[in-house]
Amino acid sequence: MNNLARVVEFITEDKEWNIPLLSSFLPWDICLKISKIFLPKKDVDDEVFWALSPDGNYSVKSGAQLLINQKIGLNPSVEYLWLWKANLSPKIKKFLWKACNDGLPTKARLEQVHVFTPQQCEFCGCSLETASHLFFQCRFTIDILHQLEADYGWPQIPSSAILGSFRANLQCCVDALGIPKTCQLAVVWWFVWFTRNKVIFSQEAFNVRQICILVHKFLAEWHVCGDNTARIQTRSDPQLLGLNSLSRRCAPWVPPPEGVFKVNFDGSKYSDGRTSFGFVIRNHAGEALLTGCNSLPSDWSITQAEAFGLWEAIKGACFCNLPRIIIEGEDLETPLGY
Repeated sequence: MNNLARVVEFITEDKEWNIPLLSSFLPWDICLKISKIFLPKKDVDDEVFWALSPDGNYSVKSGAQLLINQKIGLNPSVEYLWLWKANLSPKIKKFLWKACNDGLPTKARLEQVHVFTPQQCEFCGCSLETASHLFFQCRFTIDILHQLEADYGWPQIPSSAILGSFRANLQCCVDALGIPKTCQLAVVWWFVWFTRNKVIFSQEAFNVRQICILVHKFLAEWHVCGDNTARIQTRSDPQLLGLNSLSRRCAPWVPPPEGVFKVNFDGSKYSDGRTSFGFVIRNHAGEALLTGCNSLPSDWSITQAEAFGLWEAIKGACFCNLPRIIIEGEDLETPLGY
C-alpha cells in the first residue's frame, strides 16, 4: 500500500474497520479509537455537521460559548456564588462580574479588539492601563484606600494581590480579607472606574477627598436602604462634589435626624392624559405619619401636579403640628410656593 492510502482502503466489504491492516500502520491505542468510529452500512454522502448545535448547523451563540469555555479553562477558578449574594448594589455586582471576565473596556482591552488609544493610565501615567493596574496598583486607588483607612478604618489591598489578572487578584482579596471587606474594596473600585470615565469623557477633575466622601456616603446610604436589590445612586451634593450629572431622581430615601420629619411628594402624568399627585410624611425611623394622593384635571402638567402635591403635603404637616420638617421632591424645578 502506498503512503497516500485512503480511508476507504481500511474498511472491509462488510463496512467494518480492518483493524489488522490499521495496526500495521498505527499504534494499537489509536487503532482502538478508530474502531469506535461508527460506519454506516449504506453509502451516504458526506456532510458538514456542527456538533455543538442540536440541528447540526453552526450558530454564533454556540461558537461564542465554545470560546468562552476555552477561555474560562485558562483562567484561575473564582467562585461567583458569593458575588451574587453579597450585600452590594446590583451595578457593582455586574461591574465585578465584567471585570472578572475581562469585560471592562480598559485601554489595554480596547487595543486587543483593535481600538487604538493612548495606553497611559489617566491617574498615574503608567504606560499600560489594565484592570489589574487600575484597581490594585494605581497610586490614585491606593491613596483613596489609605485615606478611607485613616478616616473610617477601611481595609487595604493585601500584599498577595500582585497577580496579572483582576480575577486572580479578587480571589486573593477574598482569601485574605473575607467577603465583607472585599465588598468594601469593590465599592472603591467602582468609583475609581466611574471617576476614570468622567476624566476621559467629560474632562472633570477629582481629588482623593471627593472620592472618599462619595464612597462613604454611598455605602452608608446603601445600608440605610437595607435592600440589596434596589437601584442605588449616590446622593452627595452635586455642586459640592462637581458631579452635576448625578441624578437626584435615582437617589434612595434617607431618614431625617431624630425630631425632624421628612415630607416627600411627587406628581404623575399617565399615557392616557390622567394626572395625579401623592405625598408621604415620615419620621426618623421611616414610619409614615401621614400619606395622601388624588387625581387632578387631565390638562394639568406634571410640574403643576407636583406643586399641588407639595401644597397638600405642607397642609398635612401643619395639620399634624409638626415642629420641624424637611421637604424633598424629585423635580428640582418645582416652586416652593403655590
